[in-house]
Amino acid sequence: MLPLRNRLKKFFDKHGTISSYLHRDPVIQETLFLKNRRRFRVFRTLNILFSFLIFIPVIGSIWRFNFPHFIGYLLCVAAVYGTWLTEAITGATIFEEARLMTIYSVMLHSVFGVWFRFYDRFSIYDSILHFNAGIWLAFLVFPFVLGVELAWSRLRTPSLFWKVNIYTFALVNLLGVLWEVGEFISDQIFAGYPGYRMAQEGNFDTMTDMILNNVGAVVGIWFLWRLIGKRHELDDILERIGRALRDFVNRRHPDEEDAETIQTKDPAE
Repeated sequence: MLPLRNRLKKFFDKHGTISSYLHRDPVIQETLFLKNRRRFRVFRTLNILFSFLIFIPVIGSIWRFNFPHFIGYLLCVAAVYGTWLTEAITGATIFEEARLMTIYSVMLHSVFGVWFRFYDRFSIYDSILHFNAGIWLAFLVFPFVLGVELAWSRLRTPSLFWKVNIYTFALVNLLGVLWEVGEFISDQIFAGYPGYRMAQEGNFDTMTDMILNNVGAVVGIWFLWRLIGKRHELDDILERIGRALRDFVNRRHPDEEDAETIQTKDPAE
């Protein structure tokens, strides 16, 4: 047990140091649209407050207990607070807009879809959520993929554009497939359980869900490229995050790299 404890301590110490290193960088931001620091702090506080709404079905199910739904509610809580946990452990920047999309997307499923039974009341509700899920997952995955590519490839070529698109689309599609697999397993385990709503209604329903998820991913990727095209500083922020990670691996601060570049620059230039 002692070696495992030491390894875990080293793991959290290392990633805590990375997180501290990145957040000391004044250029790195955690928002796509807000430049005012005060508004950003208000927005971040509202995200924290909104996240507590995800506990409504968890607490309510204590009086109207349904075991499979209760497990689903707990997984939804883990998905929401997993954004903060991931950021704390890895030091990766998760934009507050993406966090807001995570909160409201999970709420649409757990609070409104399952708890308030919107899935049963509106036949189109499930399709809307799968389309929305594709956009949401693209917002989560795209900055990470682009940041990694800017950190390690540093190549501004059309291949970078297509590589980011393909990787983001593939990851969103994978997450959509895993969701459908989870629904299938849940239906096999809890079929016949009193009050349980079957998640899948056949091959047509499953394929429609996956198609809508992929269409949402394409829309999300397109929107993010458009956003970066209009606000070039977002591209700089993502590249700065990548440079900070690369320099941290090399145990150098970005300012040291800039100074070294100036010293080695040809005087004739």
